[in-house]
Amino acid sequence: LLRNNNHPYREEYLIEICDCIAIFYAVSQRVQCNVDDIKAMLGLFEFMVLNKEFEKSERLKACSYLLSLSLYQSMDPSDHAPYINPRDNSKVGKNEILKPENAELHTALNKMQNCMATINKVHNSQRHSASFMLLIIVMVYKIRAKVEQTTAPHVSKNCSTALRHGALEGLYKGFLLNRTLLEEFGQIKQTIFVTLADCFCELFELCDKETRDYYTKEADEKRRQQQPQYHRSSQSHHRKQRGLTTMLLVLIYLSHHSRPFCDMFIKNAAGKSFVEFLDNTADLPTSWFHLYAKFIYELARVEPLTVYQQIIQEKCEKLNLENIWAILEKTASIYVSKKITVPAQRFMNENLNTSNNAFESFMQNQSFNNMMNSGQTEIVWEEPPEMLDTEIRIVCSVLKVLESLGSIEEVQQTLDFANRPPGIVALLFRLLQCAVPTKVRSYTISCISAFVQNSAVQADRVWEMIERDQILYTQRQTHQPITKGVELDLIDGEKDGADATYPVTVAFCKLLKELLTTTGIPQALGQGARGQRPPGIHPYTDYIREFVFTRWAKRDYKHAKEQWQMASTCLEIFDALLDKFNPSNLKPNENMRFLFMKHPSFELLTLLLAPHSNLVEVILDIYQKAFIICDGEAQYGDDTMGYVKTALRSSLKLISRAIEKEESFLNICQRYWPQKLSLKPLNITLLTQQYREQVISFAKCIEYGNDTHVASYSLSILTHLNKAQQGVTLRSVFADQIFILQNSFSTQLFNPPVHIESSNQQLPDIRVSIVQFLLKSIKAAGHNLGLMLLAFSEQSA
Repeated sequence: LLRNNNHPYREEYLIEICDCIAIFYAVSQRVQCNVDDIKAMLGLFEFMVLNKEFEKSERLKACSYLLSLSLYQSMDPSDHAPYINPRDNSKVGKNEILKPENAELHTALNKMQNCMATINKVHNSQRHSASFMLLIIVMVYKIRAKVEQTTAPHVSKNCSTALRHGALEGLYKGFLLNRTLLEEFGQIKQTIFVTLADCFCELFELCDKETRDYYTKEADEKRRQQQPQYHRSSQSHHRKQRGLTTMLLVLIYLSHHSRPFCDMFIKNAAGKSFVEFLDNTADLPTSWFHLYAKFIYELARVEPLTVYQQIIQEKCEKLNLENIWAILEKTASIYVSKKITVPAQRFMNENLNTSNNAFESFMQNQSFNNMMNSGQTEIVWEEPPEMLDTEIRIVCSVLKVLESLGSIEEVQQTLDFANRPPGIVALLFRLLQCAVPTKVRSYTISCISAFVQNSAVQADRVWEMIERDQILYTQRQTHQPITKGVELDLIDGEKDGADATYPVTVAFCKLLKELLTTTGIPQALGQGARGQRPPGIHPYTDYIREFVFTRWAKRDYKHAKEQWQMASTCLEIFDALLDKFNPSNLKPNENMRFLFMKHPSFELLTLLLAPHSNLVEVILDIYQKAFIICDGEAQYGDDTMGYVKTALRSSLKLISRAIEKEESFLNICQRYWPQKLSLKPLNITLLTQQYREQVISFAKCIEYGNDTHVASYSLSILTHLNKAQQGVTLRSVFADQIFILQNSFSTQLFNPPVHIESSNQQLPDIRVSIVQFLLKSIKAAGHNLGLMLLAFSEQSA
């Protein structure tokens, strides 16, 4: 089956192997194994790795690493928890597999060590997997020796051998980046990360010398390369040493995808010692400085205050606030365009090479001859140098570290304009004015967003700086082309087709969201500086709505993550606008355009309630696509799925928010502008045939086990739609699919309430809301929706 690529059952067989290994891993956490079990696992591993199909099968590679982790847990060298012994009436007790009497086990482990340490004439992937198994066995002996306060067998040499032969490289490429981890092992992935966190904490503590020797080889090689007598031709004779780089890539991946890993690492003394070692070796010219900074960012993203106080201030001299400021300030001074004064003779010489009629006529001009004879000078712009890839990585990495710390009050005060002029925000805006690549611009804007959080004063200042520096080209007049500003990111990106990326657009949307949620709407923004265009934030809301959001589905994206991040952020911006809007505060004015300019939320709600609303169509299109992805468990990465789920939740929240504002808004419009606005209640729009599929899926979102916010918003929308008792009603929509709503309601009523994580928004108990929905439905005449849900037949009614 394995060798025949065209066999109809080959894929099924490989999936079953994955299922079996996943069961072994699950059992290994709590079930006592005997010597025969361990020998069987070792035999299976050896058979799997030495199989000729191993190199070609990603599933077999992933299985080999999970089998090694299963072995680690089966022997539980740390005595973490009691185990169940299925051979002794399921007695619960200490795991005794490693007791000295099990000489047969130690013989098998030693034999496996010798085999894996001397394995040769195999592919790299086989050597890497064998080396990881060797490292696991070494760790088992070292941990057990620590627990029993004895000396471990002579395994240190094997630890160095395992690292040198690619144990960590295999873990990273053959397991963590393997699609099998996302697909076949997706449901147990987080548990796997916890096991790996335990392994690495023990590795840093017990194999400190071996690991540092392993890292030092890469540092030594870099130093040799910098020496004048170093010859590149000698590289071909030696395998490139990437020990520290590989370790950092593994740690970055685990810290990004696993909060428990971050918690365990931050609290581990050996982990902090490793960070200190990194700081001592990661000078700016080294190729791993940006990886070091990225790792610290991933830790700080989870526990910013703890990482800042216990790691950055104590262990990270090269990443403290002083050095980050210095790097950014130097970057801003190097890459800014500068005016310089040059002699006219030099100006002429530099332009002689560009022979053209215009320049020749300029040379013959009398004023030019006079300027040359009088020794005059010319003021020209000096273009800055082009940023190198290494510099881009360094600047972007320190920007991410700074972003992760931006929400800490102490950091904000330390870098504020009062304590360190001109202040970090002003420095970041200076960086935006420089000739830096798109990636640096996007990271800079994202970093500004972090310093806006929880500071209305800072947010007001950022609004003024955005307008002053024309980050969005708001001073552009009618029919004037777009020559600068963030719009160019979308314009240029859309030309790339399937390779299109929009990093600056996404970062700017994120910044606008933070500004709208942190401070009020600046009504006088840009006053006197926009020519004929009035002040306010309407150019920014128009940009988000017309330029970014409504064309969301019409453009191509290279990365699904960026596509869904853009959608979710725009939806959150609209929600922030509606949250600030109170229709009862509107005052009558004949000039509707003035109201739209002064109150962007007024215009947004008008567009949501418009007949055949294009905005509602895009919102529900995003919702439906997100629902299909979540319902079908599409295999996206963790980051992308996070944004998909946020888009799903935000789209429902926005519709629910619009419903909250609808009644009072329609009453005000009817009173003041009865003939000027064409509006339609949302229940009429949503109950049309166009959105039938979305309405039915609202019912599925209520089912127990889904996001609590998603269930609550969906139910509130259905409750509003259920008010319609004439024409198309909710009952008619669910006439032949009432079982969907019945299933969702019954699962919520039958099961205990879901614990809601800390949230700024208080949600009603969904069980109470369901009962209220039923009571209101039953009051309708005839065979109403309430009776249908309670399974009463039409004859019974």
